[in-house]
Amino acid sequence: MPTINGRACVVNGTPVDKVFSDGRQVYGKNLLTGTSMNKQGIVVAGENDIHNYDKQNIDVNPNNQYVYSTNIVSSTTYPLVVRNYILWFDKDGKYISISIGENETVNIPNSRISNVFTPPQNASKAYLAPVSLGQTRDSETSIVWNHEKFERGIIVSPWTPAPEDVM
Repeated sequence: MPTINGRACVVNGTPVDKVFSDGRQVYGKNLLTGTSMNKQGIVVAGENDIHNYDKQNIDVNPNNQYVYSTNIVSSTTYPLVVRNYILWFDKDGKYISISIGENETVNIPNSRISNVFTPPQNASKAYLAPVSLGQTRDSETSIVWNHEKFERGIIVSPWTPAPEDVM
């Protein structure tokens, strides 16, 4: 019998990729590990800023689509415009291109953003970053993100850690 223990869905001792309830997807496997911890900063997206990106080697298949979602928390009390970015790399680690999600205005202090991405045809790795577009009124505003989720498909499901984090 399948169980969702609040962290991963397990069927006969093995984590599964998706779970449906009444025809609606309620669980998708998080391909990122270590996502419950907070990450802080304002990331500037671009090939020269790769040092700011998550260094997990996230394998991708160019024939699939992926959803990247994350919680955004800020010290400010007014709305910010944020979006997700993904840098794509080929199997040899060579930069291919960047994908930029749609702008989302979030009401801080805590909001969740998500974007659907399609890798370029020769992509095999992805580097991820949520980004503030700088609609801050002072230099003291900090951006924190957590509960990142990168899942195969186009349906956003609630955050869960990667099965590797709990198994």
